[in-house]
Amino acid sequence: YVAFPLLAGPFAPWVFTGNLTANLMRNVWSYMIIFCGHFPEDGQEFSIEETKAETRGQWYFRQVLGSANLTGGKLFHILSGNLSF
Repeated sequence: YVAFPLLAGPFAPWVFTGNLTANLMRNVWSYMIIFCGHFPEDGQEFSIEETKAETRGQWYFRQVLGSANLTGGKLFHILSGNLSF
């Protein structure tokens, strides 16, 4: 956040503002995608006791059961990095 604005010389405030805005937009978008994919109505929940002695395969299976697909148009799928599939 400091180096690139300094390289811009007199345009440093504009570069700093642009970097800050881009980071904020990325954080909001990431939050929306992660929240929608990890906290759906149909996602299963597991207790700590159920997960204590699980194998690696069971862990992967639990990840599939606890997540959900997102639906949307082609642009949405592209912007979400195809996390909707």
